[in-house]
Amino acid sequence: MISLWQETGYRFDFIEARIVERIHLSGALPGQGVRLLKRMEDQETVLVKRGIVLEGGWAQLESPLRTQPGDRFIAHLDSVAHLDSAAHLDSVDESAPEPT
Repeated sequence: MISLWQETGYRFDFIEARIVERIHLSGALPGQGVRLLKRMEDQETVLVKRGIVLEGGWAQLESPLRTQPGDRFIAHLDSVAHLDSAAHLDSVDESAPEPT
């Protein structure tokens, strides 16, 4: 049987306020870039953070994320980044076009 729907990305729903510095993305490869999008009430998504995947699938965010109860986020993996560690997050070029 072929599935007609497959959610893309990794979904995170928060039921309490938290400060999040990293997220776990099963199957993600070290060096991949991450875009963290916030799902708004009108179902629009807005880019809120960028990060990079380190060993073990843990993605280090560029700065801590503050969540509120009911916040929903979706993490999308980019192609493999040209960064070798989270220490280089400040060198990410925000003006670069998004990969297609």
